[in-house]
Amino acid sequence: MHSIAVYPIAFLSTAALPHLLSPVARNIGLIDIPRGHKTHLGEVPLVGGIAMFCGFLFANLRLPGRPRALVFMGNSGSLFLGLGLAWFVVGP
Repeated sequence: MHSIAVYPIAFLSTAALPHLLSPVARNIGLIDIPRGHKTHLGEVPLVGGIAMFCGFLFANLRLPGRPRALVFMGNSGSLFLGLGLAWFVVGP
């Protein structure tokens, strides 16, 4: 049985987190600066993937029973998030 509250939680957290994480991203240098083939104007904080992961996580914490497939996806997402952060800190 689904809880209808999962959908607004996922949407609102995913929509709000980029705005909340942008100052942190700027402070730690997690920004994309247009160079070469990139044509966007100004610096863009790279927090969209983190926001989507957190929205997925927050919504799944509200699901009753937490199906095994969602637990697996959450664990896999945590692994990819950790690898991305390690790539950022250590470098390629």
